[in-house]
Amino acid sequence: MEKRTRLDNKAIIRSLAHIGLQTSDLKQAHMFYVEILDLELIEASESDFTVDLCGIPLIVTAGGRPGARNGFALNFKVRDFDRAYENLKRAGVGFTSERHEVLPGIWAAAFLDPDGNRVEIMTPIEELIEMHEA
Repeated sequence: MEKRTRLDNKAIIRSLAHIGLQTSDLKQAHMFYVEILDLELIEASESDFTVDLCGIPLIVTAGGRPGARNGFALNFKVRDFDRAYENLKRAGVGFTSERHEVLPGIWAAAFLDPDGNRVEIMTPIEELIEMHEA
């Protein structure tokens, strides 16, 4: 097993931004999360919906396959995107989605955990709001 550089997580991870799931049946998933689990619906469209999962947005998107493991993603807000990205690269993390600007001033990148689950890092949107208000 390849030795990796240990990172100071307190310097990288700020908080959980959202959890993303894919579903093969959006209507059935909506009924499960909104009606059965009684989670608050934040927004919905023809291709996805978002509910409040204990203060964390849970984004459910159409397009998954029943039983597939590739429909899950963790998205972390990081304290300093550039630093986090470079530290992860130095530690040997192979990005499946290189750094890209998803909205003006909001950067994101994605990689896989050892089991193939998608993990994303992103610039906290709150920081962008604070910069514009200052």
